Amino acid sequence: MLPFPAAEEVYAQERAGFWTAGGLAAGSQQLGDRPRETGGGGHVAIGGSRGDNLLVGGELNVWLHRGSSPTTQLGLSAVAYWYPTTSRFFLKGALGLAHLTFDDLSGRQSDLGVEAGVAIGYDLRLADGFAVRPFLSGALGGFPEGMSTRGEIGLGVLWQ
Repeated sequence: MLPFPAAEEVYAQERAGFWTAGGLAAGSQQLGDRPRETGGGGHVAIGGSRGDNLLVGGELNVWLHRGSSPTTQLGLSAVAYWYPTTSRFFLKGALGLAHLTFDDLSGRQSDLGVEAGVAIGYDLRLADGFAVRPFLSGALGGFPEGMSTRGEIGLGVLWQ
């Protein structure tokens, strides 16, 4: 037993007012019948609290694959983080627009589509108003080129 309380006991989980978040992730994506590609991504988000268990806002995200066939996807989404009861675990839902750029046999292509995403994660409070957030996420996008699926594991931060 430690002679001092754990950070989780000292820094209460409070969800009130303005918040901002960001994170980095690694994962893979598949577009249509193209081979699955590995890559990395990141996101930044801002918003406000709606009660003790709901954060809502907007998010800008990017996913990149570099190699013989580079792929870039940028997204702008409405996002909600829901915390069951007063738990530190959260579920995330997002819906928005996405811009996809990729190389194929006819050269550089660009598509605009829609994307829906989900995630599960945990807020590990390290200080008042600051948390580190490991997460798993997935996304499904619809583009003229075909459906896009993506899965990621990452680490983020939350300031509130």
